[in-house]
Amino acid sequence: MNIKRIKLLSVVFFVLFGTAALLSSRIGIVRGVEAFSSGPPPATTGAPGENSCSLCHFNSSGGPGVFVIFAPATYV
Repeated sequence: MNIKRIKLLSVVFFVLFGTAALLSSRIGIVRGVEAFSSGPPPATTGAPGENSCSLCHFNSSGGPGVFVIFAPATYV
């Protein structure tokens, strides 16, 4: 093997290994989630008098999420 091929294979190996290590680690890049086969627990919508949905959904460092629906100005 020539030196260029060895260098290229080394770079590819480190990129793939580094990506796999980051994705499989628990340093906050990939977060676990909870799921319930029977659906979410009752009264966890965050509505007045109910618990929040933080049992399954974790707080993000960017603050609360945003839900936006873009609808057309007119409907035909």
